[in-house]
Amino acid sequence: FEWEKSMPALVDDRSYDIAIIVTYDGGNVFTVTNATNALNHTAHGLGEGDVVLLTGPDLPNGLTANALYYVRDVTADTFKLATSRAGAAVTFSDDGTGTHKWFRPIVQHERGVVIG
Repeated sequence: FEWEKSMPALVDDRSYDIAIIVTYDGGNVFTVTNATNALNHTAHGLGEGDVVLLTGPDLPNGLTANALYYVRDVTADTFKLATSRAGAAVTFSDDGTGTHKWFRPIVQHERGVVIG
């Protein structure tokens, strides 16, 4: 999926309209262990502070679909999530149901147009 945001910017006393388009990778299936609040994905490749978006029909209680989370407490095959870069790990009380996926945002295109 794709997200686009336009915003004004002032650089060197000139106004620009900047559009940033973000796409997401193809999605990565994960499971959860609610006893440890960890997401499980073998060799996930994520690092501390990476941003992910979650989807799924019934995510674990405490996680929200289509919300951005920061990755923390990374091991080779597990990670936890926080709602802010330095925030505490999100806790959840069940494993949810169905297939859950995490997506990594990719800044695909950035353009600026002089408007003044």
